Amino acid sequence: MKLSVRGESYRVFHIDTENTWRGGEKQVELLIRGLRKKGVECHLAAAPGGPLLKKMYDWVPVLPLRMNNDLDFVAVARAALYCRDWRIRLIDAHTTRGHALGFWLKLLFPETLLVVHRRVDFPPPSHWGNRVLYLSRRVDQFVAISNHVAAILEKFGVGESRIAVIHSAVDPSPFQFVDRSEARASLLRRLSVSSEVPLIGTAAHLAPHKDHATLFKALAILKKESVAFHCVIAGEGRLRRKLERMANDLEIARQLTFLGFHEDMPAFMRALDVFTLSSRTEGLGTAVLEAVHAGACVVATGAGGIPEMVTDGHSSLLCEPGNFQVLAQNLKRALENCELRERIAANARCGLQARFLPEIMVSKTLSLYENLLERS
Repeated sequence: MKLSVRGESYRVFHIDTENTWRGGEKQVELLIRGLRKKGVECHLAAAPGGPLLKKMYDWVPVLPLRMNNDLDFVAVARAALYCRDWRIRLIDAHTTRGHALGFWLKLLFPETLLVVHRRVDFPPPSHWGNRVLYLSRRVDQFVAISNHVAAILEKFGVGESRIAVIHSAVDPSPFQFVDRSEARASLLRRLSVSSEVPLIGTAAHLAPHKDHATLFKALAILKKESVAFHCVIAGEGRLRRKLERMANDLEIARQLTFLGFHEDMPAFMRALDVFTLSSRTEGLGTAVLEAVHAGACVVATGAGGIPEMVTDGHSSLLCEPGNFQVLAQNLKRALENCELRERIAANARCGLQARFLPEIMVSKTLSLYENLLERS
């Protein structure tokens, strides 16, 4: 099935300007692969040498493109030539700078349709540049990855009719082929931790909005109350040194391991007894979906779109963002009650069985493209 309207086929130009590999880039990869399987001709502009470009190089035509700021007209000129040469009809921007680049391309090619994905749950800074980018009719459609993100866009002034909610997705199949006992034994050997010690894990960029500080304060309470645990931190970021110092100050460094960037996320998640996420803001939180597919018990904050995936007391244990005391209580309950952990993990898997799947996300996005083309 090709992206075509009234017998004419169209090309889609995806833009992701990030040089890192995070949740948004995973979603772009899933979307492009899914669209390609449906016969849609996709193109990609991404950071030169970045992980997304490397992963997609053999799948779709790519434009290595570094955009240094919202007014990088060298990048705009290169992208414009690419759109002209390939006769691009629809642009899908997946990052903030990608949004700006798409806006300039729309000025140059008014007949081109512009879709903007919004993946974060904090309001855009309220300055004139963002008012132009978000409130201008040159953006044909915003895609919010959760109802929470959609509400933030509406509050900023974007009309409800210009916002579509299409939840992010996680492919469950890689988690189904990982042996849990082998994954756990392998990680325990790497950590030099006894097999009797329960494993807590989190996977998130080491950035302020992920609020690892709240998690560390909760872990300090667990240690004070003599709860057995070892916590594994998967992820990299500019806060690593600060967080390492904090772990030392809270005297939890021996109960904590920083793994850095971890490539094999299915094996990591399958090894855990409890997955935790202490974010202050979260567009949706696809790491929670990964943990659920891996069979881990989710203990997290109810930030952003997380409550759209799991329910407190049934398929997770949630607390208010920043509340390290309740987070510690919930972690303790999960760690000391194996039956509770298993029940919560099973409820979460049942609840997600027919939701948040890549094929649903891809089909909804393709329908959105087709509707836009039909209307135009």
